[in-house]
Amino acid sequence: MPPPENPCVLFFIRSLETGGAERQLVVLANRLADLGWDISIVTYYSGGELEALVSPQIKKYDLGKTSRWHLLGPIARYFLLLRRIHPQVVHAYMDSANLLAALIRPLSHKHSVIWGIRTSDMRDGPRDLLQKLLFELEIRMSTAADLIILNSRTGLEFATSHGMDECRCITIRNGIDTEKFRPDPIAGQTLRRKLRIGANIPVVSIVARLHESKGHEVLLKAFAALLDKSVHLIVAGSGTIQMLQKLKTTARRLGISSRVHFLGNVTDIMAVYNASDVNVLASTYGEGTPNAPAEAMACGTPNVVVDLGDAAFVVGDKGRVVPANDIPAMTAAITDLLSQIENDPELGVQARTRIVEELSISKLVTDTRQAIEAVLDT
Repeated sequence: MPPPENPCVLFFIRSLETGGAERQLVVLANRLADLGWDISIVTYYSGGELEALVSPQIKKYDLGKTSRWHLLGPIARYFLLLRRIHPQVVHAYMDSANLLAALIRPLSHKHSVIWGIRTSDMRDGPRDLLQKLLFELEIRMSTAADLIILNSRTGLEFATSHGMDECRCITIRNGIDTEKFRPDPIAGQTLRRKLRIGANIPVVSIVARLHESKGHEVLLKAFAALLDKSVHLIVAGSGTIQMLQKLKTTARRLGISSRVHFLGNVTDIMAVYNASDVNVLASTYGEGTPNAPAEAMACGTPNVVVDLGDAAFVVGDKGRVVPANDIPAMTAAITDLLSQIENDPELGVQARTRIVEELSISKLVTDTRQAIEAVLDT
């Protein structure tokens, strides 16, 4: 039996706060809704910044969760939503949503369950007892999902090597909106003027939430070691006040405060990439297919990335790849890439071309649509 022309799909994720997985979900859901699919998004928590970007065609629900251990009420509300919406597919994103989708399905009407896994190797990160338990449960319960979509080959290899059901796993990499993320010199110049950075001053950037896993301290130390003391660093991303103060203290201790610009949550990320000569992915663990390097490349900005997840695939030969947590290697790579850009202005054009060809939104949507339709057809 062929899948229905306009499937009813419920996306399920912790929240729509700013983050790579959250942005990917919103873009995918919006595009599927544009195709006429009946799309709903359910979150544990309401009020995320990305809710404003969700298409009005999409129905949004939250489960009213108030804390990590607030469980019974949200689980009951999720069950009632399933009975009301009657989705044909629940496409969950990340550990707790994946597990709840699988656990509740036998108690609800018949529907398929797809898991989304957005990380690769989490072993090097500081995981608490609950996170470790969720990972083990995902491995043990992977047969309860009809399909498991991982956003990197590295993540797939890690998951299956730890016992996840390989027969149910596929890779669909992230998609970048190359119409939104594009070269825009005026946007870059406007941000530079706002930050009082001269047009000819080299600029390095990092776009990532302020979290230990994102390696901001590593980058600050690598940046401080650059021989060219005219270079500025833009740090775009939100986080806790404690983490922000910690990073600012590190910048002061390293003597680079006057050249480091903490912007907090930025709605116009494209302007940050266009204001930059080099973007950096400095993460210490946990990446799948990272969004920021691909978005920067779509804007014509080459990258230095750590060798985590599929980051090396993203940049190809249009940037630099260094080991995670290697401060001297990161310093050398930033220096080398800044020098190459000065001598090869076409590198940015080539970087954008790579993203258009390898990581487009249209490919993400087509691959995901076909995967969902295949699940419905079984």
